[in-house]
Amino acid sequence: MKKLTALALCGALAGFLVVLQGCNNAAQNSVAVETTPAPIEQTRTIYVPQGEKLVAKPTPRKAIDTQVKLGGDAAPVVQEVISAAPDYFPKNAKILSVKREGDIVIMDVDKNFANDQWWSSAGSSGAGISMSAVTLTAAGEDKTPVKLIVEGKEVPTLGEMDISEAQAPSTELLEKK
Repeated sequence: MKKLTALALCGALAGFLVVLQGCNNAAQNSVAVETTPAPIEQTRTIYVPQGEKLVAKPTPRKAIDTQVKLGGDAAPVVQEVISAAPDYFPKNAKILSVKREGDIVIMDVDKNFANDQWWSSAGSSGAGISMSAVTLTAAGEDKTPVKLIVEGKEVPTLGEMDISEAQAPSTELLEKK
């Protein structure tokens, strides 16, 4: 009986070693694929309205950190434009999200930002500089066209401005150094 138990134990051990060797060979033959996540785009410059011009300023570090935490959503960076020049925007205006979708940037704003009465009363030059500031900031370094939507919905106008299509940001109002 002892011989039979010893033989069974040896057989089990041999089987285990064969299985273990097979796993080792499979591991050696497999190819490890290393993936590196795509870097999160960081908006490094904000454009702030001052008088009749836009002034380029470095993005505050806190806004960049928040952008990275949100997976690249540049809303906190564009919100910095509003915080830096609140008189150029409707009261309590908020940027909800700023994300690249294909070859355009979608900037979603809240209903306070989309206050038609405010945009109409700002006049074409006032509304133009305000909109240029947020779209140029949202567009990023490559100046991607920006489509404005309001709380997830497309709207044709903002005050008297046509926002039915994505707009290429203009650098025309940038302060010359």
